[in-house]
Parts: sequence; C-alpha cells; structure tokens
Amino acid sequence: MLDSTLIIFSYSLFDWAISPASSIIATFIFPSYFVSAMTTPDICHAIGIMAVSSGQNCGTILWGHMATVAAILITMLAPMCGNLADRHNNCKQWTALFTMVTIISAMVLWYAQPGTIWVWLTLIAVCINMVAIELTFIFYNAILPSITKRETLGRISSISWATGYFGSIVALVGVLVLFVLPEQPWLIDSSEFKYIRITCPLTALWLALFALPFFLYVPERIQNQSKQHYPLSQCFTRAWSIKGMIQYLMARMLIADALTTAFAFGGILASTVHGFSSQEVLMLGIGLNLSAGIGGMALSGLSDWVEDYYLVVAYTLALLITGIYITFAHNTLHF
Repeated sequence: MLDSTLIIFSYSLFDWAISPASSIIATFIFPSYFVSAMTTPDICHAIGIMAVSSGQNCGTILWGHMATVAAILITMLAPMCGNLADRHNNCKQWTALFTMVTIISAMVLWYAQPGTIWVWLTLIAVCINMVAIELTFIFYNAILPSITKRETLGRISSISWATGYFGSIVALVGVLVLFVLPEQPWLIDSSEFKYIRITCPLTALWLALFALPFFLYVPERIQNQSKQHYPLSQCFTRAWSIKGMIQYLMARMLIADALTTAFAFGGILASTVHGFSSQEVLMLGIGLNLSAGIGGMALSGLSDWVEDYYLVVAYTLALLITGIYITFAHNTLHF
C-alpha cells in the first residue's frame, strides 16, 4: 500500500509538470512571439489577411481564430472522452494519452519560425497543444476524489493548483535568466529566434520528467460500482432533469470561457496594446503566477470553513471587477 503523502505529492507534482506548457505556449511567451515576430505584413498578405494595419493585428486575428477552433474541439471531444473514461474506468490512460500529445505538439514548435508554412504549422501545433492540456485536466481532476477524503478535497485541490503556478514561476524564471536576459543565450545562438523557440521543447522535457511520478504512484480512480453508466445522449437528458444542473453548467461555461479568453490574449494584450517587451511579458507572467500560487496555497484551507458555493461567487466577483479594470487600464502601471 503506497503512502498517502507520496500519492498526494505525486498528484500535485503533475500540475507542476504541465502548467508551464500552458504558461509558456498558450499565455505569455509564445503568443507574444507569434504576433510580434512570426506574422509579418508580407506573410499576412500571402495568407490572405489584408484588412489590417500591421502584422501584429494579423497575428492577433490568427491567434484568436486558432483559440476558437481549440475551444470548439474541446467542446466536442470532452463529453465523448469523459463518457468513455467513465465506462472503462481508465482516467489514467486518458491522462497519459493527452500528456503525450501535449509533449509531441510542444516539441514540434521548435520549427515555429517566420514563414507562411511555419505559421500554419505553428497554429495547428498550438491548437492541438491547447486541446490536449484542457482534456488532460479533465481526467486528472477526476482522479482527485479517489486519493483524498471529501473533507480535504478543496484543500488538496488548492495545493495542487498552487503547485502548478509555482512550477510556472520556476520555468518562466529559467527562461528569463537563461535565454532572454543574457546577450548570448545559454547553449544556443539567438539567430532565427532560437532562444524563444527552444522554450517549447524544453517545456515538453519538463512535462515528461515531472509527470512521471504521477503515473508511477497515483492509483487509478476508484469507481463506484453502484452507479449506473448512461450513454452520452442520455447524460444530457439526465442533466436536464437534475434541479439546478443546467444553471450550473451555463455558469461553468461562462466562467471557463472568460478565463480561457484571458489566458489566450493576456500576453498578446500586454505586448501589442501596452508595448511590453519579451522580457516585460515574462516578468508579468512571473508576477501573475506568483500571486496566483501564493493565493492558492494561502487560501487552500478556506473551504474547510466556507461553503464552496460562496467561495466561487466571491472569486468570480473578484475576477469580474479586476477584469473590467484591466480592460480599461490607461497605462502600463495600471495594467
């Protein structure tokens, strides 16, 4: 019988492993690089996007379309994959599958350089990467109730979530110190933006290394044999019949969409509207992950004293207020 501390540690370490992939590829480093360096006006003209004033606007449009396609794919795949995982009780296998897809798609982004063909390759690889990460978290989260008691569910969830942010901090600081700040990047030259492109395969290696304990020590989800499994079509009908479920799903959808949009365009907004350099975008990412990590860890025990519903309402209101302020920020400091 494995020690519960080892299981919880290995479970939390997986968040540490996969979060830098989201921070580097989907939010801070790579979006800024894509809109500022990869999508030049000439490339945009060759693609057929001409009703823009600059390559950055073109890159933002392409990135937005790609994020929309990723969201549609997640919408289509998540219910089907989740239903299959419930039927066969193999959440760890699904987690392993999408972890591998995340690793491979991140490795491919080494080839992301200016050029029409490479722009399309980059958009496809990033789209696959985003979809894989989101689907991975579905099955990763589904395992949590099997490795801890209901009384500590919120606390362990918060700790693992915070661990992911601290993993992003370490990865972003590493990128800043090794590749962005030095005149000569570590172990690589700065031509053709190699010092930016190398962050993606390094993210893949980071994920492969730190995700290993999860697959070695965290057990498969314990399935309640008394629960009946329904076909996917019946699941929607059943959800409609449960009081409050549709309202919950609608609210969950809107919150998730808002967060996805913030993550997809946060780095782009900083670099295009407020003129952040690559170094400043990195510093912003480090600061955001630091505040989120500290918040997640410090408030991890709050669910022991306050009902989850009221916590969700409070945090959503905080997101709404600060999100509005960020949207209308007039200068870099306020942003």
